Amino acid sequence: ETLRHTTVVHWRARRATADIELGGVTIRAGDRVHPVNAAANRDPARYRDADTFDVNRSGYLGHLAFNVGPRHCAGAWLARMEAYESVLGLLSLPGLRLDPAESAPAPSGCGAASMGY
Repeated sequence: ETLRHTTVVHWRARRATADIELGGVTIRAGDRVHPVNAAANRDPARYRDADTFDVNRSGYLGHLAFNVGPRHCAGAWLARMEAYESVLGLLSLPGLRLDPAESAPAPSGCGAASMGY
């Protein structure tokens, strides 16, 4: 309910994929639109007493707090750069090497299983 009522992503530019009439306005395929998620999350046709914060509300799971479609962390590029620089720093330490008495490390995380590890 907190996410529905106090939206995280208030709007996000989109491009229309088909011609549509919305509220008496024709939007053509290819037009750039700026839908306001906060307004959709308070649509009285979808939510009873939409402007009221109600922790006991049911049927709120269709909210648009995080928008729709694919998601990507805004800090992903910074995290990758920090990881890259950290590894470069480690590799520049004199005498740093893998312990030959131990087995080689196996990759883990996203995609490791599909790479045969």
